[in-house]
Amino acid sequence: MKRQLALWAEYLLIMVKPAYVMTGVILYLVLCWAITFLVDIRNFLGLREVLSIKENFVLGGEVAPLWFIIFREAGPTEILQWLALALTALCSWFIFRQLQENKNIKQAAFWKLIFILAVLMFLEDAANIRHLINYIIFLASDLDWSSVDGKQLRNVLELCYFAILGFIPAYAVIRYGRYIFHSLSTTIYLLTGCFFYGIAAACSGTRFLEDWYTRAGEKIYGVMQGLASGQMVEVATESLSMEFWLMDLLVEESLELLGAGALLSATLAYGNLVLNNQAKNRVTPLS
Repeated sequence: MKRQLALWAEYLLIMVKPAYVMTGVILYLVLCWAITFLVDIRNFLGLREVLSIKENFVLGGEVAPLWFIIFREAGPTEILQWLALALTALCSWFIFRQLQENKNIKQAAFWKLIFILAVLMFLEDAANIRHLINYIIFLASDLDWSSVDGKQLRNVLELCYFAILGFIPAYAVIRYGRYIFHSLSTTIYLLTGCFFYGIAAACSGTRFLEDWYTRAGEKIYGVMQGLASGQMVEVATESLSMEFWLMDLLVEESLELLGAGALLSATLAYGNLVLNNQAKNRVTPLS
């Protein structure tokens, strides 16, 4: 099994260029936002009513706009994040093993930490670990999720959770970054990934602070209404408004996908460098 995974990782590092990943992510998001504008806002060719379908996963059968379907939990955008993080974990594990075998201990330690980070981020995205932790703590404290005290506690818990998760790349960069940053492309992609994920984590961790997510969503929705042709399809749950979902899904999921794509691109860039160096070392000069 390990041998097969290693072969898959090596194949990916050889065949997939980092620029392809980031270009694909950017084009996907441009397409999704264009669809949101044309269908949900402008009702192009009357497609708003045709493509607005019942959504069961979050809304329990209520009709949802297309942007909600695209960016929802376990929707197309989040599934792409899972794929990017899973491939990052696979390739960073392969890089770690190659560097370890070649006695490049410092570089290997860096990619071991990136592997751990990618696995934890995949589990967080796919299984919503922090929500499970919050749920257990709220059961023990008997607080109401939607109360003022409940929202403040969720802010504290989520910020602590993201701080622990963010410690891993921060330590990796501070402790071992100088052994990695000789690769300019890896450095750029890695810092880009940290930037987008950092913004997403800061936003998500403070989203209930004075309900700023809802207030920011109101600004976005106001712009959408000003551009709209006819009445847009609106969504809301028992405790969360449409304005909140605009920030939580449309904005936050876009940032996370950019971060996941950049992290995968950084891994591919360095993995390609490792394979190229190994190939050069295997070349035997002609006598």
